[in-house]
Amino acid sequence: MSSPEPITQREKKGKPSVAYVVTCDARMHYPDMALISALSVRESDPGACIQVVLDRESARTLRKMAHPLLEVCDHTLDVETPQGAEIFRNRWLKTQLPEWISGDVLYLDADTFVRRPVLPVFAHVSGFGAVANHNGKTLEEQVWSEDRRNELEMQWDAQYHTYVNGGVWCYRNSEPVRRLFAIWHDGWKKSVLTTGRLRDQPSLNRALYESGADTTVLPGAYNVQAGFIWQGMPDAVVWHFYENPVHLNNAFARLTAMARTADPGKLRRMVARVAKLSAPWSNPDMLASLLDRMQASGGAGSVYAREWLQGQRRHMLRHLLRGR
Repeated sequence: MSSPEPITQREKKGKPSVAYVVTCDARMHYPDMALISALSVRESDPGACIQVVLDRESARTLRKMAHPLLEVCDHTLDVETPQGAEIFRNRWLKTQLPEWISGDVLYLDADTFVRRPVLPVFAHVSGFGAVANHNGKTLEEQVWSEDRRNELEMQWDAQYHTYVNGGVWCYRNSEPVRRLFAIWHDGWKKSVLTTGRLRDQPSLNRALYESGADTTVLPGAYNVQAGFIWQGMPDAVVWHFYENPVHLNNAFARLTAMARTADPGKLRRMVARVAKLSAPWSNPDMLASLLDRMQASGGAGSVYAREWLQGQRRHMLRHLLRGR
């Protein structure tokens, strides 16, 4: 399979790129989410070069429907991939990103929203940088049970000190970093064949350990993973919703739902307003703040906060009355 020429950074000479890897699902959730995320980058970092890597099938679909993501980004690259589900094609591209984009890169999953300048992250990084998974402080908090299961089936015993999240990361393109990606891609392919699962995070963490590439654990504000924690929202540089937002009651979900139908100017203004919110949830009020503090102090706030912030008031009150 021939490789296309890599995307080069635009003439802002020396400035890192912001990159997405987008593959189409039947309902177009991923391109719609990527559009909202890219618009948030346009607000936070107006001069950023936004680049999108697409598999050929998705590129044809997006061009046929004139998806607005194609207008928001600066460059797109169509890459021939093996046949497979959209997640398979996505991970096949993502784990080889330096093959498609030259220079230094900040990668964002589609389900992210950037609230303030994000490119200063490169001041922290000389090789590869990422945030602890689940924003956890210990490995027990960071390693999801499904990822641990994947590692056990692969007989991987990476002695890492921090298990990072694979949805927001950056790198300075160098030979050690390219070696890291080669190990990541190879490990991911072997994991798919062995386990039948498409998760790329276990193979990323193994590759960081085995490659010896210089790795920085970034401040948690660069990837506040909203599916698992409620603190840190007001100070976040990037909100990462960690799952399909159509199942969540938050501002990102509402923006995604109107991504292709709203007037472009109105959509941009709405994105700018959401960036100024202290939290993306429906009920970021005094009670939510109290629940947040309960969780931070080791109280029982996490279940209550999750339900209240997502607008599930009856569930929250029922659990509170039962003393859950």
